[in-house]
Amino acid sequence: MLSGYEAVYAKLTEYLGTGANVLLYVAALLFFGLYQARSESSRGRYLRYVLLLMLAALNPVTVKVLEKLGHLDVLERFFWLLMTPVLIAAAAAIISEKKPFLLIVQIILILLCGKIVFTGIEYKPAQNIYKIQSDAIAVSDIILRDFEGLDADAPIIPNRGLEDEKRPRAVITEPLCEDVRMYNADVDLWYVRNGFGSAVGSRYRRIAELVSQSNDRISVKKLARKMKKFGFTYLVLGDWQQLVGNTRRYHFEQIGESGSYKVYKYVPATLFTLRHYPDPEGYNCMSYTLAGDDGSLIVVDGGRAWQSLELVDTIKKLGGRVDAWIITHPHDDHAGVLASILEAEWDKSEIEIGQIYLGEWDFDAVDRQGIRTDSVHYLLGNLEKRDNVTYLSQGQELSVCGLTMKVLHTCNPEVVAGSDNILNDGSMVFKLSGEKTSILFLGDVADNSAALREKEGITDEKVGQGSKMGRLIAEQILSDYPEDVKSTFVQMAHHGNSQLPDAFYEAVSPKAAIFDAPDWLMENRDKETGESSYYTTPHYRALMEKLGAKIITFSENKPVKIY
Repeated sequence: MLSGYEAVYAKLTEYLGTGANVLLYVAALLFFGLYQARSESSRGRYLRYVLLLMLAALNPVTVKVLEKLGHLDVLERFFWLLMTPVLIAAAAAIISEKKPFLLIVQIILILLCGKIVFTGIEYKPAQNIYKIQSDAIAVSDIILRDFEGLDADAPIIPNRGLEDEKRPRAVITEPLCEDVRMYNADVDLWYVRNGFGSAVGSRYRRIAELVSQSNDRISVKKLARKMKKFGFTYLVLGDWQQLVGNTRRYHFEQIGESGSYKVYKYVPATLFTLRHYPDPEGYNCMSYTLAGDDGSLIVVDGGRAWQSLELVDTIKKLGGRVDAWIITHPHDDHAGVLASILEAEWDKSEIEIGQIYLGEWDFDAVDRQGIRTDSVHYLLGNLEKRDNVTYLSQGQELSVCGLTMKVLHTCNPEVVAGSDNILNDGSMVFKLSGEKTSILFLGDVADNSAALREKEGITDEKVGQGSKMGRLIAEQILSDYPEDVKSTFVQMAHHGNSQLPDAFYEAVSPKAAIFDAPDWLMENRDKETGESSYYTTPHYRALMEKLGAKIITFSENKPVKIY
């Protein structure tokens, strides 16, 4: 409660000058008291009402309640905008009747006490028709142009009455914040004026103290957390203030300046929730969504064609738009859903697809090998009709919905020349990275089959050494991209049933390993008979557990966060 009284006093002191408010109040009240003892005029009755209102506002219960509700600013405004002028004006009216010459003394006193009106930066002489600083106009226009995606010289009409969700939210340091507020109410401000911020609750007090005029070194980490929590995008600081810390890490980018002020845009890192989807018929498949908390959506592969309805329903629930659809390779258990969606033209009528990404392919070699080429042509026949398809090459790096995507492997000549299954071993291997976490997608590289194990003499004891093609792929990736292999999460190659050498996974060193596989595959059982088979998934599960990685499968389905 005491802090509430202090806040009122601080505002009066700021406006009138240190100590002057006490002198004016005491003088006015004393004079009124003496005058009231001799007269019962209408001014006397008015004074009683004013004093009663003051007592109602200043009593401890009122102050405590307003402070608790975070609306103490109402009390501040009442006193520095209303009570002081009322008392002084009433006293002046009486003085003018009794002793007119005392008016000169009173005017001088008011002028001296109100020096901030004439000398403070906040109250500069009019520079334009709006009677406010020109920097406030420039800063407000910079924010509105960026928010609405307009050209740098596009005209801005202030005070259009934009709805809340269509207004940019800005933290602007004092003293400019007040002028921006008066110029353009379309900018949603977090006020940081001295005295004001400290009086309207802890959440405002913290940001007010952090970005106040007197603070010349501002922690970018603390500021980013507060702005993200309360949904603020723009920041305006004076040239005497400095953001301390890693501005790039916390996504502060300067987008303009005017006079002594710089305008920053804060774009927080998007948090993606990664989920994978089992095949409804109990088979292995690869189908992932990465849903961003900003509404963006990435799909990786998508599964078989008969999963179309399930995945389309999921996409529609998440907003109906896929910003990026990434295909590791065009096998039906990976790209069947996308092919089905494109064939049905659902991307036009029910969902929208922004960009489709595939790795580079030698489709002639795939046709010559003749393994499951029907799924390839089913997908390609629809992709040829599209202008939103991008084929990525090994080593290419790009931004996808704010994540960094780097391609580590595609269908290269070595795969074409030596693989018994070009489609699997030519899968696009890529890494999606945020600021703190990442995931490595391996597709179906290092294919495993009973025929391959017999051909190369790979016994259960030799599984960890990898196949000839598995070693070749691992060595190429580790040699060309040694700094990019280590990842927070890894999608296990070929549903966990692969022939990648253990050394590769040891280099990845993940915290969690995702097996897009049902229980029968995880347990090395034939789906139909339940008998033991040639699958290598138990070996890689044991390896991941040895490395301390959490195991995520279709039955142990846990979403993970990429950010």
